[in-house]
Amino acid sequence: MIHAVGPKKLYDVVTELWKKGTRGILLSGGFTKDGRLPVTRAYLEVIEKLKKELDIVFSIHSGLVDRETIDELWSHGIDYIDFEIPPSQRYLAETKNLPHHNIDNYLDILEYALGYDREFIVPHIVIASKTATVQEEKTVIDRIIQYDPARTTILVEIPMKHGEPIDIDRVVKTIKYTRLRNRGETILGCMRPQWIKNTLDSIVVREDLVDRIAVPARSVLSRYCIETIYACCSIPVKYINRFPKTKSPGCREG
Repeated sequence: MIHAVGPKKLYDVVTELWKKGTRGILLSGGFTKDGRLPVTRAYLEVIEKLKKELDIVFSIHSGLVDRETIDELWSHGIDYIDFEIPPSQRYLAETKNLPHHNIDNYLDILEYALGYDREFIVPHIVIASKTATVQEEKTVIDRIIQYDPARTTILVEIPMKHGEPIDIDRVVKTIKYTRLRNRGETILGCMRPQWIKNTLDSIVVREDLVDRIAVPARSVLSRYCIETIYACCSIPVKYINRFPKTKSPGCREG
């Protein structure tokens, strides 16, 4: 991640990246103690200016913002929001340190933002967390899907201790559960433990459990025919042609 503290710095960084070939920007944290990205109107005015000058794609990790902020993000040209929705109240309190937040708050904002466009906000849910049960995950997934987002992204919690065993069967079952119920695209996002990627990625590609997968394991790329798009996994379909594409080595087989 590149630091861009201050609207002028953001303008300079994005302009320089554009010159080097960058066509998409993700704005992310630090976040406030209330779990939101402190993007002021001054930042948004710079983003609007950059959109007009460069027509670059902007996504944002907003955190839990209010409806007025959603209005501002839309009116100033943010193309889409990557929006994490907690899998349980305990996850909010213990993992995110946001005990005063409620899952309903997140779902309300999801529904509100989808009112602008089904492509405007992409719900992300963390699964296999020690602070959520399988049933809690599924309940939140069901609630997300009822609002019919264009894409839903699955993330897998990364334990603090490297190499800690992960219940891959639990992960696969939850992804499959989402895939069967989801009317939009199901995505396996970039947040997942490195030490399970070879196994997990192979399963979800082989069994066709996802429409997109972020940074798949090299072993999967070499074994299966996968089109690689050099962009964020949750990007709207209408922007995909702005980014380079290649076929994986697996496409040469047969």
